[in-house]
Amino acid sequence: MSCLNQIVLITFVIFFLSSILIAWFNHCHAVKFRRAYQLLQAEIDERKQVEIALREAETALKQQTERERMITAIAQNIRQSLDSTKILNTTVAEVRHFLDTDRVFIYRFEPDWSGTIVVESVAPGWKPALGTNIQDTYFVQTNGEPYRNGRIQAIADIYTAGLNECHIDLLAQFQVKASLVVPILKGQELWGLLVAYHCANPRKWQQLEIDLLKELSTQVAIAIQQAEFYHQLQIANQELKNLANIDSLTQIANRRRFDEHLQQEWLRLRREKAALSLIFCDVDYFKFYNDTYGHPAGDKCLQQIAKTLQQITKRPGDLVARYGGEEFAIILPNTPLSGAIHIAEEIQAKIKELAIVHDTSKVSNIVTFSLGVASIIPSLSSSPTTLLTMADRTLYQAKQQGRDRVFVFSNEEELNLYYLDLNSL
Repeated sequence: MSCLNQIVLITFVIFFLSSILIAWFNHCHAVKFRRAYQLLQAEIDERKQVEIALREAETALKQQTERERMITAIAQNIRQSLDSTKILNTTVAEVRHFLDTDRVFIYRFEPDWSGTIVVESVAPGWKPALGTNIQDTYFVQTNGEPYRNGRIQAIADIYTAGLNECHIDLLAQFQVKASLVVPILKGQELWGLLVAYHCANPRKWQQLEIDLLKELSTQVAIAIQQAEFYHQLQIANQELKNLANIDSLTQIANRRRFDEHLQQEWLRLRREKAALSLIFCDVDYFKFYNDTYGHPAGDKCLQQIAKTLQQITKRPGDLVARYGGEEFAIILPNTPLSGAIHIAEEIQAKIKELAIVHDTSKVSNIVTFSLGVASIIPSLSSSPTTLLTMADRTLYQAKQQGRDRVFVFSNEEELNLYYLDLNSL
């Protein structure tokens, strides 16, 4: 073999071996690259999963924080306020905002298991249902037993949940696509329901959302019970106040209430520089009446007179009071002397119209009244005692001059005092 051929052969062998080495190197490099790429891709995927998990955890944490904030705020409102309507309205508004849903309301049961939507928060664009009365045969048939036992109903789509047609029709009235219903239990009593409706589309309710409504329903029950206790306390306090301010026999204001009202009106009319009038009334010869007909008849007589006086004085500021024994007093705010005289004359006439027999009276054979009328514009230089003294003096004069008459005490042109016997006119 010639030297040239040897060189060509050697060159070819070198080239061939080089190609094999290069191919082997490229193959090894490709395997390493693919392995590195796969590891990198796996790391990217893992990071994505971590980021997703972090975002989900962050979202869940935010929801949990918001949930706890809401429950704390509502619980605080319950502790600080006794206005159940305000608390319930705040609750449904907060829940609707938290759930980002279309309608949240509280439904209260009646004794016949019908019910009414008592508070509601509804998103714009959806028909309000506040005040709607609902008749659901399910509750009539079951007496609410499943919900009394703690049932929670979470429906993602009312049209695929296997509900009966009448139930679907009922929900369709409120444009419902998905519903979440939890009971409000006041002790063992099923008081009502806390309801969330999603109207735009079906929705799968999350466990966090279900737990939220369940916990809030407990807070709502506390608010309701607290408000009812407060209402009962108010009634009891009002009854005690009535006992303190109402005469037990005649059921009109007593002397204590009279003194309070006179002081209040005096201060008010002093600021307004307006007239305040007072009428003192006394049943003529009432002791003789009691001696003749007995105390039960005397009590009935006073009751009839008190009722008549109340019928005559109709304005909110007027006050009829039993001043003591058979004596009555009438406070007439914003009433000048002429108006008070007119009322006194009407009282005298109405008492006579009762025609209560009084055979031992020295002025008539029926019960009659003596009345003293006084009027003043309250000022810093006078006091309620001034008006009381004026009215008392006129009543004394009416009795001294023969009873069954109206006397007027007037204050004209700087203490020019005089008594006017209306019966003599």
